[in-house]
Amino acid sequence: MARIRERGGALCVSVSGLLGDVTGDGAVNIIDAQQIARWSVGLTVLPQVYERIPDFGDVNGDGLVNIVDAQQVARWSVELSVLYAVGEPIPPRCTGSIRVVTTSEGDLPDADGFVVVVDGYQLAGIGVDDDVTMANLVAADYETTLADLAPTCTITNGSATRSVSVLDGKASSETFTVSCTGAPPAADFTFSASNLDVTFTDVSIDNDGSIVSWSWDFGD
Repeated sequence: MARIRERGGALCVSVSGLLGDVTGDGAVNIIDAQQIARWSVGLTVLPQVYERIPDFGDVNGDGLVNIVDAQQVARWSVELSVLYAVGEPIPPRCTGSIRVVTTSEGDLPDADGFVVVVDGYQLAGIGVDDDVTMANLVAADYETTLADLAPTCTITNGSATRSVSVLDGKASSETFTVSCTGAPPAADFTFSASNLDVTFTDVSIDNDGSIVSWSWDFGD
């Protein structure tokens, strides 16, 4: 049955029912076990099962729907002991996704890419001019950060950390524009002295380019 509830100020529409009831008839029985078994080996199932089986068929919660789930439902239907909460109500769940996009500015983009952090957890790596989607997030507000920027890179279109609202069944999107510039050259020299003659040797370096001019000020 469909339930509607409010979460985080957004209307959430979700399907709820009994764990193992993949047919949606309000009961868990041998028909559900048979449908799960058929699904697990790639056979056709009832039309409503295609929609319900990801939520109601994975009775052991391992992220897969297979013969183990079918066996647990079959045992429950004939009142044998089971390891999981077959037949128990599943509360309505509201989920959505966050899509993060990176765009680049400047002549020297950060080839190592970045990391997307959501509520303190590193969820995904992302490259330059790239996008990544974090799916199956419970509907709520999330602190989303683009992290691991090179020291020469900055985000030019806002903060590195932003609050992103995830709504039921919706994909929220956030774009980070990253501008990277070359690191300045490091000026350095060596010298040797012979009486009043001093010879200076330039050993300055520029790790991401080439030095095009020099200007020395010895204060005299």
